[in-house]
Amino acid sequence: MPRGVSRAAFVFASCLTAQAMLYRAIRNPKIRPMPVNVGHDVNARFRTAQSLWQDGQVESTRLLLEEILAQRPDHADAATLLAKLLQSQGLLERASAVLAASCRHLGLDPDTTLRCAQFIRQSQRQQLAAQLCEEAIARGNATGELHALAGNIYRELGEFDAARCHFLAALEANVNLDIWFVPGALAATQRYSAVDHPDVERLVAHFRSVQGSPRARAASGFGLAKVYDDVGEYARAVDVLREANALVRRDQAWSRDSWGTWVAARSREHGGAEHDAGPRLQTPADWTPIFVVGLPRSGTTLAAVQLARHAEVRDRGELPHIPYIADRLEASGRARDPEALREAAQLYSAHLRQDDAPVPWYVDNNQIRALEAARQSIADLRRPIPAGLHAQRALTLPASDDGAAPAVRRPCVKGA
Repeated sequence: MPRGVSRAAFVFASCLTAQAMLYRAIRNPKIRPMPVNVGHDVNARFRTAQSLWQDGQVESTRLLLEEILAQRPDHADAATLLAKLLQSQGLLERASAVLAASCRHLGLDPDTTLRCAQFIRQSQRQQLAAQLCEEAIARGNATGELHALAGNIYRELGEFDAARCHFLAALEANVNLDIWFVPGALAATQRYSAVDHPDVERLVAHFRSVQGSPRARAASGFGLAKVYDDVGEYARAVDVLREANALVRRDQAWSRDSWGTWVAARSREHGGAEHDAGPRLQTPADWTPIFVVGLPRSGTTLAAVQLARHAEVRDRGELPHIPYIADRLEASGRARDPEALREAAQLYSAHLRQDDAPVPWYVDNNQIRALEAARQSIADLRRPIPAGLHAQRALTLPASDDGAAPAVRRPCVKGA
């Protein structure tokens, strides 16, 4: 997958576009009315919609954007803004449908399809994102990037045969391996029984290449270590992991002493009997969140997938909203304000519950990474959960390959 896309793009699209809602709680701005009727010029109407959105007038923005798209369904900017607006309200089904329709109106060209499919994937509508990729490829609009994205989507769906087919097509198209870590992703699509598999040669070649970026080569190293682990050559796996981690440390320097000092300071700030847990708000009676927390490859995805097999449980993947909301409340000085907490809870609840069929239980699977780990466990998790939400016991399994629910395999359609 593209470096940083899965996390950073989702945070940008889901959280930053939600500021119009969250700032109402945190900053409590005075909204000044703006006229919606601005004539028939589509571009002028879109500029008005942008102003309304920046001013926090969500409903007026939505109505105006829907009018623009009814008149001009190929207006890409209006579709994108409407999708972000709907996403900010947790209406991910509708947001994804808006961008899928826009992509089809625009002819499913590679760049548009890539942009729309990434948004839809990050909105957890992988089936629709995969469908868009297949439609574009069937039209002859295949690129290495589109195949790489499709491979990542099918891997998330557990359709590993289709994922492998797309990853191989991406390699044949000479996709940029410094952006799309395809060799390592390819290794995650199957369990290996011998080291003479063709994938191993690809992994070794890229891992040992001096031309690739350190992060990309490290990703191939992690994939190669998985192969060695699969076949029981644990010493070779450990050696490769050490080398791969050394490559990562070139980009992510880390000091044990500085880390220990920071953790101790945060512990003092939030420790002690005098610590005020803050106001407790009413707990919702009809649904409950389940927080699955752990380090990458510790079994969090497997736990979430297994829980979601139950008809009354919905897995929402990795949501970044609680850390973002906590940061905004802390920065504004309103982390103990009941009204601000209530509004923040409504924002989080909207993103957790979304606009599909309601269920009693929702899973938020947070794979904590590096500095986020201590910040979440020491600071954020000691703050009151918005609206009195109950955090269920975190589930941690022994480190292993993440599992996936059984899925129907589908063939890969290769484009020109």
